[in-house]
Amino acid sequence: MKRTLLAVFAVALGVRLAYVALEGRGERERVLDAEDYHQYAVGLVEKGEYVNASGDRAWRMPGYPLALAAQYATIGRSPLATQFGQCLLGALTCVLLAALAARWSSPPWPLAAGLLAAFSVDLVRPCARLLTEGPAAFFLTLTLWLLVDDRALKTRRAALAGLAAAAAYLLRPELGPWAVLAALHAGWRSKTRRAAAMLAAPLIVALAWGARNTLVLGRSVTTTTAGSFNLYGWGVPRTVEERLSGPRWERAPEFAPETVRQDFYSTRVRRYFLMDGQAGNIVKALSVNLAVLYYPFDPALDPTFLFLAPFVLLGLWATREDGRRRLLTLTLAYLTAVYMLAGVMIPRHRQTYAGVLVLLAVAGLERLYTRLHRCAFAAAAGGWATLCAAAWAFAPWLRSVVLALRDRVLS
Repeated sequence: MKRTLLAVFAVALGVRLAYVALEGRGERERVLDAEDYHQYAVGLVEKGEYVNASGDRAWRMPGYPLALAAQYATIGRSPLATQFGQCLLGALTCVLLAALAARWSSPPWPLAAGLLAAFSVDLVRPCARLLTEGPAAFFLTLTLWLLVDDRALKTRRAALAGLAAAAAYLLRPELGPWAVLAALHAGWRSKTRRAAAMLAAPLIVALAWGARNTLVLGRSVTTTTAGSFNLYGWGVPRTVEERLSGPRWERAPEFAPETVRQDFYSTRVRRYFLMDGQAGNIVKALSVNLAVLYYPFDPALDPTFLFLAPFVLLGLWATREDGRRRLLTLTLAYLTAVYMLAGVMIPRHRQTYAGVLVLLAVAGLERLYTRLHRCAFAAAAGGWATLCAAAWAFAPWLRSVVLALRDRVLS
C-alpha cells in the first residue's frame, strides 16, 4: 500500500506542478475574491489588523488570509509560493482519497481512486487559483479519513477530526454545519462522547471568531457578514433576475459599512423567501442552480467530471446501505443543497467536495465490475471514456448546443 500511496503522490504532484507552470498567471491571479484574501493578509502583516481594502473586518472567513499572512511574513508574497503549497495539499488530498478507498475496497480500487483524483480537473485547477476551494478540499478529505473507522473510533482520533473540520470551517463557513453533521454521524456510528470530542474544536473556533467580531463589530458573527449577501445577492433572487427574467434584486447602498450591508441583505432575504418570492420561480431557480453546479463546462468542457458523473450516481446506489460510507452521501447532499440555495451560477464550488465525488465514482466502478465480466467492464468503462474524449474534442460545438437548449428551456 505504501508504494501505491507514493505513486499517487508523485503523479498527483507532477500533474499539479505542470498545470501551475502552464496555466498559472502570477500576480494576475489576484483578482476579485483572490484579491480580497490578499488584502486581508496584507492588513495582518502590515497593520496587525484583519481588514481588507474596503475596511471590511469580517466579510471573509480568516483561515485563508491567516495562511497567506504566515507565508508573506516568512518567505514573501510570491503567488508561486502559494501555488506550490496548494500543489502539495492537492497531492496529499489524492493520497488521502486512495487511503480512504483502501479502507473500503481491495486493490486495484485504492490506486484507481488516487489516479482519478490526480487527474480530476476539479481537484487540479484549484492549485493554481489563490482561493479556498483547494485547501478546503484537503481538510474536508482529512476529516473523512480520520473518521473512517467510525465503529471503532477513538476519542483522540475524533478530536483530531474536529481540528481538521475546524480548519475547513475557517476556510469556508458552510463547512461549519457540515462539521456538526459529521460529528453527529460519528456519534451515531460509535458513541456520543466521540461526537462531543469532535465538536470541541469547531465550537471553540466558532466561539472565538464570534467573540472577536463582537469586540470589533459590536455583534456576534460566527460566519461572515457576507452571508446574507450570498443568500440574496448571489443566490436564488439573482438567478431569478438573470436567468428567469424576474424582478431585479435590490442592492445595498454603495460604500455602506459591512454591518449595514449585512442588515440590508438579511432583511431582503427574509422578505423574499417569506413574502415576496413566488414559489414557482424559487423552485425554478433552485433547479437552475443545481444544473449550473454540475454543469461540465467552466467554460471549457471538463472531461474528467463528465467521465465520473454516471459512476457517482451508481456509487450512490451501491453505497445506500453501507453505513461506513454514508457520510459521503450526506456530505454530497448537504453541500449540493447549500450551493443550490446560495448558488453563484458557476460550478466552481463543487471543487470543495470533488474528492467525495471521486470516492463515490470508484464505488460505482467497483459495483459495475462485480456485475459484469472483466471484458464487458473494460468495454463499458473504455467506451464511456472514449465518448468523453470525443465530447472534449467537439466541446465548442457541444457547448453551443447545451446553451441553446438551456435558453429554450428557460424561455
